[in-house]
Amino acid sequence: MFLLYYAHLGSLMPYLPVYYHSLGLPGKLIGKLGAITPATTFIVGPLWGAFCDKSGKHRDVMLFTFVSAVLARGAICARNDVSWMMPMVFITAVLNAPVRPLLDASVMNLLDDPNAYGRYGASGSGLHIYGSS
Repeated sequence: MFLLYYAHLGSLMPYLPVYYHSLGLPGKLIGKLGAITPATTFIVGPLWGAFCDKSGKHRDVMLFTFVSAVLARGAICARNDVSWMMPMVFITAVLNAPVRPLLDASVMNLLDDPNAYGRYGASGSGLHIYGSS
């Protein structure tokens, strides 16, 4: 899952501003599109966590939101108008918000030795850093 998650982020996210620029969007609008994800994640992430804790469906939510976020990111490029992109970027951010925390929690629950987490998390982050350079 780490590999899929960080491959998805590393292969697409660095190129979205370039894609927006190729559409002729002004820099301010590209910045606004880029700011949607962190702002949304900041607000929505804890809500997803509360929902998962209350429902006990951590794995199901993680898989659903991960697959949905990948599909939604692809849908951003389906149309070239801002009235489509803005809501799609927002929807993608809402769907992607719980994936990393749930993935980390899943790994922690699987480990016999919680101190071993760094080996798994670091390898995923390393792939992300390598994939985005």
